[in-house]
Amino acid sequence: MAEKPAESLDETGLVVQAKGGDLRAFDSLVEKYQKRIYALAYRMTKNHDDADDIAQETFTRAYYALARFKVGESFFSWLYRIAINQSLNQLRRKRRLLSFTSRHKHGGFAREETSNGQSSLEEELVSPQPSPLDCLEAKEMKRKLEEAIDYLPAEQKAVFLLRVQEERSYEEIARILHIPKGTVMSRLNRARGKLREELKEYL
Repeated sequence: MAEKPAESLDETGLVVQAKGGDLRAFDSLVEKYQKRIYALAYRMTKNHDDADDIAQETFTRAYYALARFKVGESFFSWLYRIAINQSLNQLRRKRRLLSFTSRHKHGGFAREETSNGQSSLEEELVSPQPSPLDCLEAKEMKRKLEEAIDYLPAEQKAVFLLRVQEERSYEEIARILHIPKGTVMSRLNRARGKLREELKEYL
């Protein structure tokens, strides 16, 4: 039986044909997800060149690992895990190269949680109490937040972005990063503490 054209297949059909050696099917998967993978890499690195490299490396690794992918599972989730790992590796390399670790010399910070176990940091940032901050100060706060996130250790940054920007559950983050749920929560609390300390003049 002749194979169906790639453009007529859903994700599972494309994966099946790609696993069988159909390059057009794999190209269709790349076209389907390349913008989302690039966007994820850019959120992690805040660098266009790095995001491009990570996206390319993600699809290259996915192609050579297709034989190990289980048909029926989410192909995008699989790509997502590869992209996250590549982003973490890139952040670690740049962190070592630029010696960013010296910026945070102080240790742990107090952890504040709401009654449902969630930190109040995001609520403070998204819905601040009425204050005399004008537009310029609000813009400066946003810049400071983005800068503070960039300076987080790679593992904490990944967990924070997955939880806050991607709105992933603790269980999903644990699966993506291949770490225990307790480690996810611990890294998230440390990230929140460091961000709160950096932004204390605004909160």
